[in-house]
Formats: sequence, C-alpha cells, structure tokens
Amino acid sequence: MTFDINCAADGPIIWQSYLSYIQPFAGVTMTLGTLLNPGPQQPLPRGTGTLALWWFLSGLSMLFGASMIAYIIIRIARANVERAAELGVPAIPFGTYELPPALWLSTLLVLAASVTIQLAVTSVRRERQTELRRWTLVTLILGAAFCIIQTPSMIDLVRNHYAEVERVSAIATAAGSNIAPSPLLGVIFVLILLHALHVVGGLIHLVVIHVGAMRHRYDHEFYAPVKHAALYWHFLDVVWIFMFATLSIFG
Repeated sequence: MTFDINCAADGPIIWQSYLSYIQPFAGVTMTLGTLLNPGPQQPLPRGTGTLALWWFLSGLSMLFGASMIAYIIIRIARANVERAAELGVPAIPFGTYELPPALWLSTLLVLAASVTIQLAVTSVRRERQTELRRWTLVTLILGAAFCIIQTPSMIDLVRNHYAEVERVSAIATAAGSNIAPSPLLGVIFVLILLHALHVVGGLIHLVVIHVGAMRHRYDHEFYAPVKHAALYWHFLDVVWIFMFATLSIFG
C-alpha cells in the first residue's frame, strides 16, 4: 500500500492546496509496509551508553542535591533559637545528631572501592584478564562491606532524628503550642532511602560486571560496562562525601 505525495496535481482545488501544504515537509514516498516492518535496526553510535549514563547521573545529582538542600534548610530553621522561642518549642542546635563512628570506616571503604574499580578499568584496557577479575572481586567485597557497615549506622541515624523530633513535639504539646509536625524526619528518611537504593543498585551492577569478567566478556576493545561501573561508583563517592559532610555539619 503506497501513498505518493508527488501525485498528479490535476485535481480539485482543495486537493492541490493540500499537496502544496505538505510538499515542503515530505518529499519522499511513505509505505505502510515500511512502518510495520522497519527491518534491521542500525547500531547505536559509539559512546551512546556513556552519554545516557551521564544524563542519568545528572538527574540523580539534582535529586540528591534537592534532598540535602531541604535537610540543610530545615536544620537551620530548627536550630534558630529566636524562631523556636516564638513557636514555644526548644531549638535543636547543630551537633544534636551525632554520626555513628562506623560511618568514617564506611567512607574509607567506598573510597577504596572507587580506586579498585578504576584499577579494573585499567586492567581490561591492557588486556590483563586476571587482574580484571581480581579487582572486580575486590571492589565487590569493598562495596558489600560498605553496605553492611552503613545499614545499622543509617538505622541509628533515623532513630536519633525520630527520638529528637518526638521529644520536641512532646514539649510543644505540653506547652500548648500548636505547630505543624516537623518535616525533618521525612527528609532524612528519604535521603537515606535514596542513598541505600543506589548503593544496592551499584552492588548489583558490580555482580554483573564480575560475572562477565569471569566469563571473559570484556577485552581492550569492549569494556564499556566496566567503565560505566567505575563512573557510577565515582558518582557514589561524591554523593556520599557531600552527604556525610552535610550530616556532620548540620546534624
């Protein structure tokens, strides 16, 4: 079934007007069969996956950035003594929420994982398959240790925020102050949940990469998945450092 827009122009005036309108936009013949059976797909241009990952990480950066900015704004407001006095509630000064010491160790682990995954990229570029498998395994172990150490620490952090918010709310209720519930607990919960989900996603990617390395799927010509894993873990490093600094300063 073929429709040719370059058909004869001798027809009704309406038809000629229609052809003169669509002619600049379509100078080729379109067939229904071409639409239903497009044939083999053309390969994606080189670097498309990397570009898509950068767009993905950009979106995550805005998401994490917005969450941390919201936390900072709320903490500054709740630490304001004058504002708290006006509301009839005690202020929550900076330093109220002490970070678990284990978070310092987890920071060292995630930084080390970033180094080892970069060594894996260097190894596959040089066609050193044994080193590639070794460094992907080490990175996976470091990432798992990071997750194991952070889990109880983050739970404690949420509990500390919950306890303090409840304490302030109880004081406000006893004093007869009618204030809206603080969004602080919701913000810290969302921030930690986002962090946890992306760490788990990074671990799953590392498992896939290590299995692929064990099966000799990567070489000096094809190692984009390994490079993407390294880029993702570098991103997690930056996010965690900013998140750790935010919680340390404004917590």
